[in-house]
Formats: sequence, C-alpha cells, structure tokens
Amino acid sequence: MVGRKDKAGAEFPETEWTLVRRAANRGGAEGTDATEAWAEICRSYWLPIYAFVRRSGSSRQDAEDTTQEFFTRILSKDLITRIDSKEGKLRSYLLGVLKNLLSEERKRAKSKKRGGEASFLPIDLGDAETRFGDSASAERTPDESYDYHWALMTLEATMGQVRGEYREKGKEALFEAVAPSLQGESLVAYAESAAALGMTESAVKVAAHRLRHRFRDALREQVARTLETGADAEQELRHLRNVLQQ
Repeated sequence: MVGRKDKAGAEFPETEWTLVRRAANRGGAEGTDATEAWAEICRSYWLPIYAFVRRSGSSRQDAEDTTQEFFTRILSKDLITRIDSKEGKLRSYLLGVLKNLLSEERKRAKSKKRGGEASFLPIDLGDAETRFGDSASAERTPDESYDYHWALMTLEATMGQVRGEYREKGKEALFEAVAPSLQGESLVAYAESAAALGMTESAVKVAAHRLRHRFRDALREQVARTLETGADAEQELRHLRNVLQQ
C-alpha cells in the first residue's frame, strides 16, 4: 500500500487503523476511497477468518458462508464505525466479533442458506479450501489457525511489496532468481543464475544478501501497519515468527 500524505504533503505509512478510519468514512474519506480501504481490510483478513471457522468444525460451504456473513455484518451493523484503536490489535478485535457471530449461529436454527447475498465483497473464496488445506494442522486450535493464516497473509503481502519494488526498477528477473534464499534455500546454481542474468557469481550472492535484508525490513513495515504506532512492532514480529513455527 502506498502511503498517504499529510497536510504538508509529506508521505507517511498507512496503518490498518488508518484503513479502518477511512472505511468508516472518518476524516472526510468517502466514496471510492472508503470502499478501497474496506476492500484492503477484507483481503488481509478473509483467510484467517475462514481458517478459524473451518478449524472450529464447520464444513467448507458453511465456512465460506460465515466468512462472507462476517464481513457483511461489520458493514451492515456499522461495527466498522465503532472500532477504535484503543481496542488494541485489529486482528484481535475482528476475532472477537467472529466468535460472537459463531456463538449466535449455534443458538439459532438456520432456516435458509446464507450464501449468495454477499457477492459484492472484495474477496474470492474460490481457493480458500486449497489454501487452508495446504497449511492445515490437526494440532492447531481455531485461535492458532487464525493467527497462523494471518501470518501467512502478512508474508504474502510483504512478498508482493518487495517484488513490486524490484519490478519498478526493472529487476524482476533478479528477484525471481534470488527469491529462494528468502526461504532458507541455498542458491546452489549461483553460476547458472549469474550467466542467465549477465552478472558475476559474487554479484548474485550480494543481491541475495541484499534481498534478505530488504525483505526483513519490509516485513517489519507490514507488521507495523497492523499497529496504531510502531512501538510494539518487534513484539508482533516475534509473535509472527512463533505462530509460523507451530
């Protein structure tokens, strides 16, 4: 996400709480601006929401319906306008709303199928089960699954950001060549990559080192966006690393 500018024209990084305020039409945001903010929130959290519902015992179809109903409810009941950064972490607040929704569903008889009415939501649940299944672990609780998929989405956003930076500089081929080093994979074929890129082998190694450093910085930036300030960024980074090891 490109940062927004303050009154003096200086750019500042956009946090998820900034997105919430824009989505709630606060501070003069309206129209497509608020819609785009809401779309980004949905894209960031739909998979963790889906994973929590599935791990709680719901079928694939019910999980898809509940995920859509969750986001629809936040809008239709104006919950988005009540969210305040004093709640702490946005992911924790959304999880609380989700648990309340599931509790209500268990108490009521479902007289009709829910699916279909929320097709306007900016999320595609088409590959939800595949993404959930590929990373499913029977040992994870619903809460752990929620955090795990939040971490995956954060990594995915970071990868997209860094890839975009390399693309803008005309270095996407270099990025693809050295990206395996981000997953701890040894670039055995340094010589082959160097020949294909028209670089020396040592230059490719340096490029891989620089990419790892840039990715770490970008990941910290992504995590900081989930907070009202960057004060707890390191704590959140530790939490992200811990949940990925579960």
